[in-house]
Amino acid sequence: MNFVLPGIIASVVVTSTSSAAMLSFTSESAFNLATGAIGATQYTENFNDLDGYYLNPLSGTMGGVTWSASAFGGLFVGQVNSNAALSTALAVPLTIDFSGNDVRALSANFFGTNQGFSVVASFVKITLLDGTSHTGYINTSSSTAFLGFHSTDSAITRITISLPLAFGFAYPTVDNLSIAVIPAPSALALIGLAGFSRRRRR
Repeated sequence: MNFVLPGIIASVVVTSTSSAAMLSFTSESAFNLATGAIGATQYTENFNDLDGYYLNPLSGTMGGVTWSASAFGGLFVGQVNSNAALSTALAVPLTIDFSGNDVRALSANFFGTNQGFSVVASFVKITLLDGTSHTGYINTSSSTAFLGFHSTDSAITRITISLPLAFGFAYPTVDNLSIAVIPAPSALALIGLAGFSRRRRR
């Protein structure tokens, strides 16, 4: 893993904004622990059932959430090290919107690729709708570069991946897009009742 965030040493960083506080993770294991701690369930889109060019928007569903990807000129799904990955048809930013159940955390492998879907050295910038952003350097062997976000008090509804600097012609690319969803209050109540019922029957 070679995702280096300038000025960020720890795997967890708190970013305060006017609307929320974001926890940023460069460690997948730390992200998974934090997700479990808030009682969220993770769902992952690996794009394996997609291939080739797509018009805007390209959508899918997981965990009661609809994700919708778009980019100027359309989208392209290709193979990176034998794994399908979502990218753009042109060298422009990639935006993914989320609707439905609240997404309280998300993570993915973020990197840049060339026309042949080989990873290229680049600086990858991840921007959330509330203005939170992180920029990291990805080298040419880092299709597994990991970055995750947790929102402490509001849903994550949009993420944009861009390449402010790349060594060669490059396209923003994402794989293993994971979201963490907390059940709606009514579902949490049912879970609580089920647990209470189990305790009473012992």
